[in-house]
Amino acid sequence: MPRRFSASLGWMTGAVAFMACLTACTPNSQPSPSPTGAFAELVDAYLEGPEADQYGTEQVAALLAAREAGELGFEAYAAAIDQSLECISAAGFFTEKYPVDESRGFPVIDYFYESPESGNPVADACMAKYSSALESVYQIQPTSAQAETIANDARIGPMIACLEKLGVDEDLDSLNSEEIGLKIGRLMLEASEVDEDRAHALSKCAFAS
Repeated sequence: MPRRFSASLGWMTGAVAFMACLTACTPNSQPSPSPTGAFAELVDAYLEGPEADQYGTEQVAALLAAREAGELGFEAYAAAIDQSLECISAAGFFTEKYPVDESRGFPVIDYFYESPESGNPVADACMAKYSSALESVYQIQPTSAQAETIANDARIGPMIACLEKLGVDEDLDSLNSEEIGLKIGRLMLEASEVDEDRAHALSKCAFAS
C-alpha cells in the first residue's frame, strides 16, 4: 500500500507499522537483480492482478522497465508519486510532499493529500493510474527488504539501551531486531492499558538509532 502521512495518525500507529515491518521484512540473503527471479514474479503479480486495468500506460511501462532491470529505482518511484500528487492537485485537493525518509534503510517519500471522511475517489483514481503499484513494488521488493533488515539490525544496540533505560530487566542481547521489535510491541500494548506515558516512551525505543 502507498505510504500516506496524516497528522491525525498517532504515535501508536507508526510504531505498530514498524513492528509489522520488522516481522515481514526479513529476507534470507542479498538478492541479485534478475528479470526472472522473485522480483519479476512480484511485478507480474501486480501486472496480472485485479487492479491492473486501472493502471495508466506510464505506470505499466515503468513496471515493465523495472522488471527487465531486476529492480525498481527511486527515481521511477518518486516520479510516479509526483504524477499522482499533480493529478490530485489538478482536481482541486490540497497535497503536500515531505522530506525523503531514510530511516528504513532506503529512501521513502511520505506525503499527504486532502480527503473527506467519506474518502477521496478522485485521489484513489489518480494513484491507481500513476503510482499505486509502483509504490507497493518499490517498498516490498527484495532489495528494499534487504536494506531494511540491515538498517533494523544496526538499531539493535540503541533499541536495547532505550529499553534498559526504561527499566526493562530482561535478557535482550541474544535477540535479533525482529524479536526486539516484537517485544517492544508487546510491552507497548501492555503499558497502553495502564500508563500512556510509558507506552509512548516505549514507542520511541522502536525508532532508536
